[in-house]
Amino acid sequence: MHDLIASPFLNSFVLLRPGRLEGIKLPERRFRELERARDSGATLPFWLTDAARARWNVELSVRLTSEAVLVRDTSMFGHSRASWEINLGCDLDCEHCYLGQKRFAGLDGKGKRRLLLTLRDAGILWLQITGGEALIDPHFAASCRLAHDLGMMTEVLTNGTRLSNPDILAALNAGRPYRVTVSLYGATAETYDSFTRRRGAFKRVTAGLAAGIAAGLPLQLALIVTAQNAHEHEQMLAMADELGLPARNTPTCRPRSTAAPNHSPPSRPLT
Repeated sequence: MHDLIASPFLNSFVLLRPGRLEGIKLPERRFRELERARDSGATLPFWLTDAARARWNVELSVRLTSEAVLVRDTSMFGHSRASWEINLGCDLDCEHCYLGQKRFAGLDGKGKRRLLLTLRDAGILWLQITGGEALIDPHFAASCRLAHDLGMMTEVLTNGTRLSNPDILAALNAGRPYRVTVSLYGATAETYDSFTRRRGAFKRVTAGLAAGIAAGLPLQLALIVTAQNAHEHEQMLAMADELGLPARNTPTCRPRSTAAPNHSPPSRPLT
């Protein structure tokens, strides 16, 4: 399994570590050097092991470049980001949700694999996996692992009700996302269950958050605030603080967000 990803990104090149958001901007000559080392069977160059130690505090053993670094080919299409609705089903029934009846629909396993290969070939480096509810998809674990193996940096958007499932945790550890964003709909069982129209939802999501924290997942809370739960906004912030998780407010609901996270490479490049 690769420790690092070297990839074209927009009009530059970056060095990334799966599961971490921080990266290193590579000069083209360094990226080409990694391509040659991959193809010739050379060991890791010293500058790369020094850079990994300085950036991520990780010690890379003496290994072949092709084993430690997934060096991605340049795509003729030049895309870099994508958001994938892996299915349209959900185990909750929030009134504000644009999915309406939430009929479960999505590609089969072969279709999902074909789609991920197409995204890889199109140059996608940053992939957001969402739904519906992504974690209820029967092919989520395989898709998460394949995206990782293809050299994509993934973010998973979820309601968190399945995070305590051991198979889900194993999948997220194997195909390590750089972020798992959990939507939060209230701070008490009464409000949460009413908002989601599912009895026991609050109990399941709090169990999921506890399991995710214990597993060391890079969790973030998205506070979904509407007139129905606005009275618990301060309690939701306090809950995030108590859990030690970063939180962002989502005070408005839109059918789909066109805003992409800023994944611009660092301003101080590796020389």
